[in-house]
Amino acid sequence: MLFLRNTARLAGRRFYSAQGGRVPKLTLYTGGRECSLCEDAKEVLHAVQAETPFHLELYNIRDPPAAPERPDEEVHRWRRAYQYDIPVLHLEGEEIMRHRIGAEELRRRLRAWREKAGRQ
Repeated sequence: MLFLRNTARLAGRRFYSAQGGRVPKLTLYTGGRECSLCEDAKEVLHAVQAETPFHLELYNIRDPPAAPERPDEEVHRWRRAYQYDIPVLHLEGEEIMRHRIGAEELRRRLRAWREKAGRQ
């Protein structure tokens, strides 16, 4: 499973599987290890990812802006937006779940994304 701390440098990129097909990009906004719902969400994502490939990025809203590619305004934007709602899951930049990440709902969303991507 691929976990990245910094998502800014990957914004707008598309990801492809080894077979050449495009895979969806999921971003999980977390609060670090002290967030038990976030840890539960990671387990669900790991289980679903074993069946259905996707690219996963982690974004800890409590991390300080430590790198130049992660500007202060980006950090503060997500912290303000989600400080009381983590974990929050985005699929291709759109929020699809918050608080509890359900495996069946995630599978349904990924199937819908693949159907839509196949038509484009």
